[in-house]
Amino acid sequence: MQEHFRQAHSENAPSDRWIKTVATYGGSRPGNHPIFMEAARELGTELGKNNFDIVYGGGKTGIMSCIAESAYKAGALVTAVIPEFFVNGGHSTDYAQRVIIVPNMHIRKQLFIALSQASIYAPGGSGTIDEIGDVGVSNDVMPYENPEGVLMPEIFLNMLKPSGKKFYSPLQEWFYDSAVGCGFAAEERIALKSFVDDVPGVIARLEMLNQQPPLIAKGLQSKHPEVQINGLPVLATSKAADGQTQQIFRYYPDKHTRKIFQEKYAHLPAFEKIINQEPAQLPLDFRAG
Repeated sequence: MQEHFRQAHSENAPSDRWIKTVATYGGSRPGNHPIFMEAARELGTELGKNNFDIVYGGGKTGIMSCIAESAYKAGALVTAVIPEFFVNGGHSTDYAQRVIIVPNMHIRKQLFIALSQASIYAPGGSGTIDEIGDVGVSNDVMPYENPEGVLMPEIFLNMLKPSGKKFYSPLQEWFYDSAVGCGFAAEERIALKSFVDDVPGVIARLEMLNQQPPLIAKGLQSKHPEVQINGLPVLATSKAADGQTQQIFRYYPDKHTRKIFQEKYAHLPAFEKIINQEPAQLPLDFRAG
């Protein structure tokens, strides 16, 4: 079976938009002030209302979950990409129409990039910083790896903290003053990063980007590449929130990864259900272990 993820966007989205699905990043914790969760809720709601679908990390706590739940309730197609060890711990969400189970964090981050056309960073911690680095490196190597590939715009929700300072301003300063200013980064790559003050600024930036052609790595005019994941089995169907159908997939990019995955997690009850049973035999609540 071939699953064509880039064809599964909201039917309400204008057909000429090249950014239809965004990867949303943010902390697995709520932060220490209500303004962070309020911003996350607003972000998810506005993405859904404006016909953007989302890909996120599949958890059910903190900023990342709040964005996904709000987008889901606002009509977005939500794809959750979650490692098996989090599934086994009962951390998978109900607010997603599709859940893709992967063996590790590395492949999880690869799929975030593969299944989206833009990245949005809400407040977060070390995990969010790690993901910012992955997207940046992906853009850096694209001209060598795939000159006709489409670069990934990055949007930072640089909201005010309770202290009155902006959340991502130190990172913004590092990008421009240190990385570019000292000759360690190309200015045209850093230009892919936008720092906006609020959620309306995020939506406005996405709409502006959609009024322009895709950002080709070496300036070539090329259709945005469709990402196909071959051989992705549907393990089971379950019920998401509000009674929507939730499809649950398993993704192993190669036989070597599958072998490592089997050896590492073979003792886990949830793993045995996922690996050793046919899809028709899988209980609908198998994610709970």
